[in-house]
Amino acid sequence: MYFPLLSATLLLLAPLTLALPSPSPNANLEIRQQQQAPIQTITCADYSRIANYTAIDSNSTLRAAFLQASPQGTDPTRVILDRASVEFTAKNLKFDQALNAQCGNLSTVAFSEVNTNFSQGVVAGWKVVAPVGAAIGAGRELCILIVLTAFSFLPQLHHLWSKKDSTGISIGYVLANLLVATEQLSLEAYVTVNVPESAGGTFTHDPLSTGDWLNFVQTLVTWLLFLVLFSLCLHLSPPGHNSRPYTNIYALFLLISLVPEAIDLVGGTPNSTPWPRQEYQQAFAFFHAILINPLLTLLSGFSFFLQAAQTHHHYHHGTQFALSLWGLAAQTVVFALVAVSWVWRVVYAKTWDPLFGDDGFLSWYFNYGHPVVANGVFAVVQGGLLFFAVWRTRRRGEEVKVGSGETEALLGR
Repeated sequence: MYFPLLSATLLLLAPLTLALPSPSPNANLEIRQQQQAPIQTITCADYSRIANYTAIDSNSTLRAAFLQASPQGTDPTRVILDRASVEFTAKNLKFDQALNAQCGNLSTVAFSEVNTNFSQGVVAGWKVVAPVGAAIGAGRELCILIVLTAFSFLPQLHHLWSKKDSTGISIGYVLANLLVATEQLSLEAYVTVNVPESAGGTFTHDPLSTGDWLNFVQTLVTWLLFLVLFSLCLHLSPPGHNSRPYTNIYALFLLISLVPEAIDLVGGTPNSTPWPRQEYQQAFAFFHAILINPLLTLLSGFSFFLQAAQTHHHYHHGTQFALSLWGLAAQTVVFALVAVSWVWRVVYAKTWDPLFGDDGFLSWYFNYGHPVVANGVFAVVQGGLLFFAVWRTRRRGEEVKVGSGETEALLGR
């Protein structure tokens, strides 16, 4: 094989080449490895900020004002307070002698200053504003609505008891609206009695106000009266009528609504991995608010057809049946007022603009508006049944009779 002279010379010299030493690449590496990350310390500014948030979080009035005043929204603001309190406790800032010697006892200063600032209408640099909404519910107006709600059931209950017969009243119609009332009580009890901190500053006040408790009383009274009506209809049902399916349905619903809340009140809710915040309690509220409550509201609307069918049947056969026009008329007006009042009875995290706001109807409904819709649907159903009963009576050319001795009924089974 032929090799050029230069190539042959290089090949001969290759075994004789020396490896020249080069600077070790580990020198810089060793230097970097010897450098330690600086120890993170709490600055005086951080200490002041954390202490102020902790002071605000420790007082329910200040916390509620802070949640309302913050432009960041309720949930992000609540996270800020929660994290500050955890960090304040975990790092033992109040008793850190070196830190307090350097910065001064900012813990004591913070607890004093936040109260002073709040008295001047300021919390954490933000001007305190009155809660949005909750214009109704502080006392007299809501008490009047509660009394009117109770009175709206009286003509209906009195007429049933006088006749000693519930023939013509749709038990399915009554049960549907009892289920809605039970669901509304379950949701209201959750945010008022069981886990009031879950909605503090949104829907209800933080801490709870007199108006929040009156809202709870409103739903409780409505539920009790529907329960009395349901029980009376079953007790006065005609011979041979099978009431067991209706009682079974309601008993099963109680097992997933009010019974779990009663168990929770006596401390019977087991501990679990947080999901996402309040464990089983949060799962209960999510299941009811997102799924069960909307479905039952639709069922309430459908109950119109259950009752209208029975009304048509009894008018067609010329038979008398149970309830009064006064009862339907009273409930149409009263529950319409109750529905409208709920717009101003809840606390909004921010001003809600139904026309130009960023939040749509669904956001409003799930966060604030479900009592408005539930009571409004019932008012529409009662008004529709009133109109249908009057129309059927006029069509037959009969006189519509109302009063204590009324003979024309409203509803049918």
